[in-house]
Amino acid sequence: MQFYLDIPRESPTVRGYASILVAGFEGASPAEVLSTPDDVYMLLGLHEVITPQRVRGLHALLVYMKKQVAKLQ
Repeated sequence: MQFYLDIPRESPTVRGYASILVAGFEGASPAEVLSTPDDVYMLLGLHEVITPQRVRGLHALLVYMKKQVAKLQ
């Protein structure tokens, strides 16, 4: 998979989260993307260093990306 996200420079936090996900999914198959746990941020330990609101934003971005992959299948 190759993702291209257009996130405004005015949203550096969201851009950072998107970069993490895009880098993690680079070269992944659609099945691998779809099988990624929705709470992958827990596995990465991000929930310990970012606020719950930011965790929800990261989660929402992951869910959005997975929905886009599901639509393409």
